[in-house]
Amino acid sequence: MFRPRLSTGLAQRVAALSLIAAAVAVPATTAAASTCNPFDYFCTVQTPIMAPQPVAQQLMVNSSFEDNTPQTTPPQPGWIKSENAAFVLNPHHYGAQSLEVDLGIFGALPAGPPQAFAFQDVAIPATAAHPLLRFYLDVQTSLTGTTATDTLRVTAALPPAPTNSFPPIVQIPTLLGTYSNLNNTHGGWCRKGDFDLSAYRGQTVRITFSSLINSAGSFNATGSTRFFVDDAELWTDAPLVILGPAC
Repeated sequence: MFRPRLSTGLAQRVAALSLIAAAVAVPATTAAASTCNPFDYFCTVQTPIMAPQPVAQQLMVNSSFEDNTPQTTPPQPGWIKSENAAFVLNPHHYGAQSLEVDLGIFGALPAGPPQAFAFQDVAIPATAAHPLLRFYLDVQTSLTGTTATDTLRVTAALPPAPTNSFPPIVQIPTLLGTYSNLNNTHGGWCRKGDFDLSAYRGQTVRITFSSLINSAGSFNATGSTRFFVDDAELWTDAPLVILGPAC
């Protein structure tokens, strides 16, 4: 049987068209390995299509302490605070207000060193890539010396179990940071964190700021150190924007 013989040039063009057809037939979502000869003009390598990356989400409610709506008991969203913790106009890091956790002017007898607190329960999704806490701190004090007299503690813990549970379940908080009059920022703001909260992924965590003002000296007195907190944020992953230096 007679079979026509293709010319060399035509054979090359047919081979080239076959290669192009094979390349087009590969699904667009398939990532091909790079096996091309760099001198092969007709060889194509597909660029893999990357899946969109999740955007970091901020989970705290009223993180800048701008909303003055009273919050007294869970499960109301937002900050639950003692009466001697306050949202104040000055100083503030961002927005118009911050949280002051040092007003040693209220408490129940027997009178000890004035204490103040503010906390918030936050649900961290199980899908959070790298949950972390950061906040901004301003410490102002008139105390001198090398003794940590007035302190601010930042803790993370699971919310307390119901009081009728038996046996009683005691939650031991994780201490994230302790600050004192020795951390005087002289009227400036310092970014604290990032504190890794991966251990609480898929759970509700209670973030608490609590102070102990020993310099007050007596009940219903004002101390010598003031702790201001602002922009307390709990992120599902590291955010792209960072305001202010860590210190």
